[in-house]
Amino acid sequence: LPNLPNPQDSYAEILRMSGNFDAAIEHYQAALKIDPDFDYSQLGLGDTYALMGNQAQARVEYEKAIQKAHTEADRLSYALQSSTTWAREGNFAEADKAFTAVADKANSAGFDLTEAQAHRMMSLYQTDDAEALKHLAAAEEALNHPTSSISKSNREDELARILRYRAVRADHAGNRELATQTLQ
Repeated sequence: LPNLPNPQDSYAEILRMSGNFDAAIEHYQAALKIDPDFDYSQLGLGDTYALMGNQAQARVEYEKAIQKAHTEADRLSYALQSSTTWAREGNFAEADKAFTAVADKANSAGFDLTEAQAHRMMSLYQTDDAEALKHLAAAEEALNHPTSSISKSNREDELARILRYRAVRADHAGNRELATQTLQ
């Protein structure tokens, strides 16, 4: 299928998974030559640069993917991935800004699961356990919005992650009561 971007994209993904990053980039770019609006290949470029440790270039590629995305859900998902690049660089202030922006947009657009994911991800790199626990509470609150349309399985999967990290953070903070309550 030489006139379709998907075969190039799929091969690039295989190459990326095998650690052949330079060849993956070539094939993602080949897919984009066939279809410049193929957002999955643009996302693949971001993911590849992120794995290579080039977080600044990953953000450039993620921003292009966000612009090319066909749905708000994809735009928010790509923005989450871009936000993570700041945490990988250890720039937690920028990570907080980026994740907060995603959480706010997700809240406004009614994407409660994405809002919860943004808060959970923010909790992971916090150096202060109390701040991490606040983000985990916000994540759980997002899952329980009264008008939420999150499927039961997605809600339970995300809640399990939130509870896991809450138990770990509570234990680390020396709050045995919260850790035990969360485990139960």
